[in-house]
Amino acid sequence: MSKEPEKLEGDRRPTKRRTISLEGAALAFSMLLLGCDEQDRERAMKLALRGPEPLNHLVRAFLQTQGKDLTQLTAGEPDTPHTRAEIKEFLEPKLRTGATLAGLTQLMSVYLLDESSTPEEVIILIYIIARLVVFGTREPSGEEGRRIWAETLKYAREARLVAPRWEEYEKEGHHRLEDWLDGVKEKASSKFKTFIRRTKQIEANADRAFRNVMSLFGEDGERA
Repeated sequence: MSKEPEKLEGDRRPTKRRTISLEGAALAFSMLLLGCDEQDRERAMKLALRGPEPLNHLVRAFLQTQGKDLTQLTAGEPDTPHTRAEIKEFLEPKLRTGATLAGLTQLMSVYLLDESSTPEEVIILIYIIARLVVFGTREPSGEEGRRIWAETLKYAREARLVAPRWEEYEKEGHHRLEDWLDGVKEKASSKFKTFIRRTKQIEANADRAFRNVMSLFGEDGERA
């Protein structure tokens, strides 16, 4: 008689969290950008038609099914195979933008998905966004800082997660609400500095991801 497999506590199966690398996300964003621009798509087709078999044959067959005039499409194009330098020149702007978008998405996922589950974090998130929009990374003056917080709290107190806590402390008295907000403001200042540090790290990671992807295309001037 076969032994039944042991059940985990709570009868739940173990799960494995799957993540996509920054390089993979950069490529995905790059392909999305490429697909959104008609001129870029046409340029990609022209380069592919000068590529090796079977790529050349497949692209040619696809374009013919779409009713494209290949003679007109390739008019003025060199009759030599494309080089890696040409491919890199074409892809570099898309890959760099894709790497930047991937990095920003990674950063914002931390602040929007992981750290906005409490009223305090919602207020801090609104503050970070407001401060970045108005002042960027510049340190605001005392008066500017007060204006930012006035705007932040005006919107934050209406947020679904914040409103109940705000009303609770407001009923307990003005000092209770002010003490709570003072603590949030102090934490927000620290979080903003952490955000800026993470932004710089993400920029470095995105640049590294871009270089890693571009390394696939070898040296300029080589045949692809």
